[in-house]
Amino acid sequence: MYVYLINSLSKTNLDPQLKDKIIRELKKLRIYTDFIEFDSENSLIDKLTKVDKSKTNTLVIIGDDRDLEILVGQLGKLDGELAIGYLPLAESKLAKALNIRDWLGGIQALAQRKITEIPIYSIGSRYFLAKLSLKFENQKTIHPIEILTESKLKLKLPSSTVTIENIANDNYHNKRPVLLTAEKASDEAASREKSIFKLIKTTATGKKTAPEQILHLAVRAARISCDGTIYDDLQRAYRNSVIIGKSSKTIRLISKKSLHR
Repeated sequence: MYVYLINSLSKTNLDPQLKDKIIRELKKLRIYTDFIEFDSENSLIDKLTKVDKSKTNTLVIIGDDRDLEILVGQLGKLDGELAIGYLPLAESKLAKALNIRDWLGGIQALAQRKITEIPIYSIGSRYFLAKLSLKFENQKTIHPIEILTESKLKLKLPSSTVTIENIANDNYHNKRPVLLTAEKASDEAASREKSIFKLIKTTATGKKTAPEQILHLAVRAARISCDGTIYDDLQRAYRNSVIIGKSSKTIRLISKKSLHR
């Protein structure tokens, strides 16, 4: 059975006419059930606890990428055999990665039911799929740390000082915290890809090494620390430090073709 979830506070608007269109298409394929609304992470958790797990094999988000990430964040509380479907109501990079162009393509994918299992990443006890930002309460810059998961864990750093510490027993040049100071690139004429951030890494002698734009972490898990409170995209608070890394869990996504990640 399919369970359809809608964030009532989503930035994407599901107006009555569009809702009727979606319902008609789902009924044609005989995969329609009543839509369930939530308005927060806690509300979503409450709704999920009431879902009949013996009859449900698929959860479907109707909305945007942020709504999908809210659901992904709760994977630790979900049955690992559940599949996740997506009916995007706005332009979506995540949907394109699933070969889904719009909500109708998402419905067609549900009917085809091609499932691809891919790795996910964690921040604290929650999970994320593609991209997450962190910001610090004692930081004046408006540029947050961006965590990306395009095949490996990467960071884009703002004008700030943070400590990144390897906490996994894997291949890394040392086990001590590495202090990194990142400065925003000043060349406004450069392309966006080249001008977001420059990373200045200071050696033990205080000498600066060549600047980089993105920090590639060769670790499975790392701790990011600062002097204040860290907030993520959903305004979850983490005091002083947060652990990020590749999770042992995976997510089963419904797509229209096989994915390679």
